[in-house]
Amino acid sequence: MNATLQGLWNWAKAAIDNSIGVLLTAMFVVVLFFVVSILAALQFRDTIQASTITPKPNAGSVRQGVATLEWRNGVQNTLETLESQRQEAGDKLFALQQSVYTAVDTWTENFTDPKLGSLSFPLGGDADARDFTKIREVYANFRQMVIDIDSRMDDARYRAFATKKLAEISADVNNKLSGYDAMLESFSSFSFRIDRTQKTLTQIDAVLAQQNKGAPAQGESFRNLCEELLTYKSIFGRAAYEMIFMPKSSLTLMLAVVMGLLGSLIYLARERVVDQTRVGLSVIIFRASLGGALAVAIYVFAAAGMVAIGQHSPSGDATEMSPYLISFIGITAGYLSEHMAAWMAQVGRDTFKVGGVESKERWAPHLASQLGDKSAASVAHALNVAQPQVDSWIAVSAPVPVEHQPLLAMHVGRDIAEVFTDIPPRTHRPA
Repeated sequence: MNATLQGLWNWAKAAIDNSIGVLLTAMFVVVLFFVVSILAALQFRDTIQASTITPKPNAGSVRQGVATLEWRNGVQNTLETLESQRQEAGDKLFALQQSVYTAVDTWTENFTDPKLGSLSFPLGGDADARDFTKIREVYANFRQMVIDIDSRMDDARYRAFATKKLAEISADVNNKLSGYDAMLESFSSFSFRIDRTQKTLTQIDAVLAQQNKGAPAQGESFRNLCEELLTYKSIFGRAAYEMIFMPKSSLTLMLAVVMGLLGSLIYLARERVVDQTRVGLSVIIFRASLGGALAVAIYVFAAAGMVAIGQHSPSGDATEMSPYLISFIGITAGYLSEHMAAWMAQVGRDTFKVGGVESKERWAPHLASQLGDKSAASVAHALNVAQPQVDSWIAVSAPVPVEHQPLLAMHVGRDIAEVFTDIPPRTHRPA
């Protein structure tokens, strides 16, 4: 019984673990889709703004050009479908025509009479020509021909036999012709719709020519731009296409957020795969949210000039920062969330200093008890330092450098004033 319960428990743990893996993979796919969409949208915006086409394209003209090309492609597809359907209807009519003509020719070729001999009469149609309107005319001529022959026959027995064969052929041909009118109407309808669609295409091409004003080479460039956008829309969908026309400030902010999420997911994947750490659903949600929020915060810091790693326009507009620099900031904020949070705290303290408080090395005399069940190895991993250095802090044999104090206080869940003191231990005081 216990073995069964243990087996069920192990199966449940494995199922949950696999579900977490699937969730992480799905989140990676969604985030990467948004990353690609936003970067492509920014690239298309730059292409449109840097264009030398005359007149210079804008969001309105580009939207109209893409919509017109999309309309033309739809009409072209409709035309191809109609032509395929007309070909299919024509093939059916041609098969019917061949069948009727074969039945008529068989009777005519097999006809012999002692007096009249073998006969061949022009019926007014060509079995290999696709003139489907003549099928009934040929059949009517055939019936009239048989009536004429019948009236000229002397042998009553042969005349009765010929009449019987005519009745058989007539029944067969009438059966074949039962759907002829509907088939011919369908074929004619396809022809009419094709003509109308071709006229629509001509009108659309005229609209495209009007949109592509200027020199032919320039017009072709504008059309190429619209075709690239239409291809992008067909691959990534309407939502990704609409991002191109969003304000650039909104796009850069979205880019920072999704890059923060991507950095957090990379960190979680590393924890799960490399470090074999069990990652729960709550940890995934919290870590991803923290990464996105920190990415926005660091982006604001960079826009405010607190980070000396960016390119800014003379006006100081944050949207002029390179999207790749924003991506770097976002991924770093997501992957090193604890480090970036400590850095923000340090920047805040250095910016808003309180009188009498200076940044310097301090001691952590109660760190061993404050860590609780946390190990020195976990602290070293979180602060990205060597474990012997953490051991020296715990043993109060070395002070904690100022850059590690905020993060260490956050790691043990205490206020920085509760963890550190300026008073050195007795062994390190001057004699």
